Amino acid sequence: VTKSRTTTQGADVRMAVLSVTPRRPRAARRFELVARVGFAPAPGSIRCSVWIGGARYRKVRLTWERPIARCFVRVPDRARGKRLQIGLSAVLGGSHSRTTRGFRIS
Repeated sequence: VTKSRTTTQGADVRMAVLSVTPRRPRAARRFELVARVGFAPAPGSIRCSVWIGGARYRKVRLTWERPIARCFVRVPDRARGKRLQIGLSAVLGGSHSRTTRGFRIS
């Protein structure tokens, strides 16, 4: 689900998921969400959040090389069979865009 909103101040934030690699996350492997993020008129902020089995997972790396944002996580070995939820959000002023994807870890 990707959402974007524009406010009356003219700020615009847009996001489109380009890929998730691999298609299904695997325990003890790296998982990545890649999205195109656009801000107008100026750069805003981007956050990545990961939940595994309903608990917040904090070992997350986020890079942004305009306009591509990448959120990386190494899925813990003990997470096999649990649900991984990965979300990316972008904010500029009062405008925001967010996307969340959920997967079963194999």
